[in-house]
Amino acid sequence: MGKDKNEKININEYIQAHVPDKARLATLLSEAKGSERTMAEFAAACGVSASTFSRILNYKMTRPLDRDLIVLIAENADKRCFDALERLLQANGMISPEKQKEEEEHKKEYGSFKTYEEHKDERKIIKNTLMNELLSRGITLQYLRGSEFRARRRNQTDPEFDIPVYSDYAFECNRREEPQKIWSFIDVDRLGPSFTKVVSLGRFFRDYATVFLADEWVPESLAAMKTSFIVTDRKDFDTLTDSLSRRKFNTEMSVILLDLEEQKVVKEKFLPMKNHEVPESVFDLELIEDDEDNWGSEDK
Repeated sequence: MGKDKNEKININEYIQAHVPDKARLATLLSEAKGSERTMAEFAAACGVSASTFSRILNYKMTRPLDRDLIVLIAENADKRCFDALERLLQANGMISPEKQKEEEEHKKEYGSFKTYEEHKDERKIIKNTLMNELLSRGITLQYLRGSEFRARRRNQTDPEFDIPVYSDYAFECNRREEPQKIWSFIDVDRLGPSFTKVVSLGRFFRDYATVFLADEWVPESLAAMKTSFIVTDRKDFDTLTDSLSRRKFNTEMSVILLDLEEQKVVKEKFLPMKNHEVPESVFDLELIEDDEDNWGSEDK
């Protein structure tokens, strides 16, 4: 195990306070495995089944990791994986007594307004929901961090000049026999609780101007990519789709309405394209049953 602060942490004092970040947990599990072991070898070293780690790596978790499994991963982590226990706990949505006290003070200070931590939880729910909805329709995913997203775009296209585009969550997606595609999601809700009330459409187009400029000026840079704007309010969805549907785009773009309480995609509206027919929405595909749910400490 790497040199870190693990020995100073009393894991029994940590509580489940936030939404787990599935993508972050998958990344940390790969990092803990290291480069000199297979995932099956790492699972054996931890005393759990390979299917346990497979579900974490494939974002198919249905609940937070339990403490025992987190400890096993941290104790058997590659020596270059620093602070494994602390980072796993954080990614799993667990916090220390000190952090719990700090967040309680924030809630008192903010009153009826959402705290920073509550906003972060909503963002994680959105990301996890999108992953669940895609996986349940047979689409395999690879979460791309910011630097990976930019590198994939550079590797797939070679325009004379490129325009950097914003993305909150990006995945490399594979569906049946279709070519691999990058799907970039932009979380419009981060602009405010409801941008029809708080943030003007003018701010929306200003904040995401590079996406539309890239589509118009260098569409080849988005050729192997789809961009979707995520909203959680029906009025926002109607306002945004009405405004964006008045023009045609060179590349695939859509607006997605997501239900935070039900944690599901309600509707996807594709925006008109200049030279292509609007494709079908993957969210209209039938769900694929996944009976395997054997990850966690039960497998030890």
